[in-house]
Amino acid sequence: MQKIRQTLPAQFHDSLIDSFDQEHAMIIGEGTKAGLFQSIMMKPANVQPVYPMRFEDKNEQTLIYLDGQGPIVIFNYEGLDPKSPLNHFWGVESAFESIVAQLKRLSARGYEVVVLHDKTLTKPVQAELAGSNIKSLTVSENNVDLDKGSWRQVNSLGRRIVWVSQCTQANFFTAIETFGAAIVGFAKEEMSNQQVYNCHKLKLQHVGSPLLLEEFVGEGKTGLSDEIESLLRYSSFTGVFD
Repeated sequence: MQKIRQTLPAQFHDSLIDSFDQEHAMIIGEGTKAGLFQSIMMKPANVQPVYPMRFEDKNEQTLIYLDGQGPIVIFNYEGLDPKSPLNHFWGVESAFESIVAQLKRLSARGYEVVVLHDKTLTKPVQAELAGSNIKSLTVSENNVDLDKGSWRQVNSLGRRIVWVSQCTQANFFTAIETFGAAIVGFAKEEMSNQQVYNCHKLKLQHVGSPLLLEEFVGEGKTGLSDEIESLLRYSSFTGVFD
């Protein structure tokens, strides 16, 4: 938590870190704060484990090496997560196919797109991405970062980063703390405003855009790519640092 406190400007500490209102807090505190947060819950049965939030072994860290110049889109697949809304919408494979079609659309328009996935999904992911310039990398527990050279290039060119994932605490941490990225988060409609999937907090805290899977998963749908382009076109938003 100290690391994310140092990363965020002081004006965001109250709303993003120190508020324990379950309807408004963006990030649940780690360590002893987790107990405090859980103690005020109306429905303790719905409380999910909140720590450890991430795996920080540098020896196991996945590094992303960038070689483009346009905006960067990082999609965290999490296809093996049994709680993932992708697993409750047609089945994870068909949902992923629909998402990839939109990521390919962005890639063709100059976006640098990276898909993160579990190593056991390497073959199906690479098969789906075949013929595109989209990078695919295996990752464990969101333990990922850009390499130093890529960070220098991102900062010198002012490239913007969008993190696409489930609306979960672990993803909020990675997007904000590691990448300073705007977030496009998703869930199914009936799951979007629960303790696990806090999609409503993205707009509430002005750190990104929420999407329901129903809005962008399906043959011919472009809701995800449209939302990413809209976020970058009509807003100066670059993460929580504005």
